[in-house]
Amino acid sequence: MSQNKLTNISNTDSNKINFEILNKSHYHSAYHCIEKTLNESITLFSYIKVPKEDYHSFIEISLNKAIQLGLSYVAIDVTTKEVVAIIISKDLTDEISPNITSAENKLLIIFSLIKKLWEPYQNHEEMFLKNQNLHCLLAATLPSHQRKGILKKLFQLTNNLGFEKGFKNIIAEATSKFSLNFIQNSTQYKELNSIRYKDYEVNETKPFHNIQPHEKCVLISIPITNLINQ
Repeated sequence: MSQNKLTNISNTDSNKINFEILNKSHYHSAYHCIEKTLNESITLFSYIKVPKEDYHSFIEISLNKAIQLGLSYVAIDVTTKEVVAIIISKDLTDEISPNITSAENKLLIIFSLIKKLWEPYQNHEEMFLKNQNLHCLLAATLPSHQRKGILKKLFQLTNNLGFEKGFKNIIAEATSKFSLNFIQNSTQYKELNSIRYKDYEVNETKPFHNIQPHEKCVLISIPITNLINQ
């Protein structure tokens, strides 16, 4: 568990990336950023080959809710004016429920994993108090802009805003080795629960049994005050 704090940053970095709160003007570019990341990076989505029609509703509803709440940030390339990274955050008590009409929708496989990850806390009422836990629902960075520190900067901005709004903790489901390493190397955190991909079974199959280099899905809690520079 690292004692390091994330460093303070401005809303424009030296690599000509602007950081802004997600709003309606970002919608189409943000959608493209999420879709491209899901398809071209090694994610749960790409591994089980979730088709576009299966996740369209999820991205659409997530973006619209995030715009409404005003708790999410985007990174914008100053030259192209395109969104190159995004973190979607919400109050943990705010539900996002995509309209899934088919039992064959592959998104259900991912949702069942997340639901199982949360099982030990289903009856913990203190986890679901309004304005207590900031839930980082989704993070996406275009492959061309990964490993450049952009996610780190987005993460701090999002959670500094959460601190200003009175949230106490950040809650996140780290589904990749890279997101988990990022959290482990950046701040204090508490591992609430984890599921190893090789062991996870749904409908008598193990859909993520060989998803390299990722090993497990981890439910994490981070005290927001650890991310604020004193």
